[in-house]
Amino acid sequence: MATPIRLDFTPPSEPDLVSLHVEEAPADTGPFAEIQVITAIGSPPDYISFATVDATSPSDWFRIRWQNAGGAFTPYSEAIQGGTTTLVQTIVDRAMMRNPTADERVVTQAAEQIIQSVMKVDDPYNVTLTANYSQLEGMTLLVLVRTAISTMSAGGNASSFTAGLISMKQDTGTAQENSLKMMMDEAGRLLGIGKSKIGQLAAPVIAQGLAVPVDADISRLIVEIE
Repeated sequence: MATPIRLDFTPPSEPDLVSLHVEEAPADTGPFAEIQVITAIGSPPDYISFATVDATSPSDWFRIRWQNAGGAFTPYSEAIQGGTTTLVQTIVDRAMMRNPTADERVVTQAAEQIIQSVMKVDDPYNVTLTANYSQLEGMTLLVLVRTAISTMSAGGNASSFTAGLISMKQDTGTAQENSLKMMMDEAGRLLGIGKSKIGQLAAPVIAQGLAVPVDADISRLIVEIE
């Protein structure tokens, strides 16, 4: 008896897609077989971001690929086991909940990089990868910050900014920058990422400029005078 399985994924950016193909396998290495072709995928850029399919087993593995009007296929997605989700999807869901107007594709790209960096892994889509609540919250904040920076860099309105409960609208970017900094500081605290500052002594003025240092190591406060 077929079992309904919900698959969540990031919608693509291609403008001429016509169908979504779902494949199932007993293991992540295959062999995969196509079990469903979905043609009601919406319109660009608002393609569907989840699908429910009839699976042979809820513990099987699933992957998808998209087909365009010319018959060409996108690369396959990462295989995901039924009833599980990737850490990338978890962080994306948390970030989108706080900023529903964000571009999910940009949020996903930010989540991939941040998870790889924070968790020190090569593959952020590894289904065995887990995070505690502090890590989830810290990485979510970093994703919101990076998404905001990416939007501004791409020509977004710097006088209007929303990230979860933080919302500002003004003529200058000072408040926005301060809020992004606060979010980054809090993320660093949650993730245990400390800050370090190095102070250096300015080159001293000796005898009103009549003598000059021969050698100086201002990082160690050592000055040799001639």
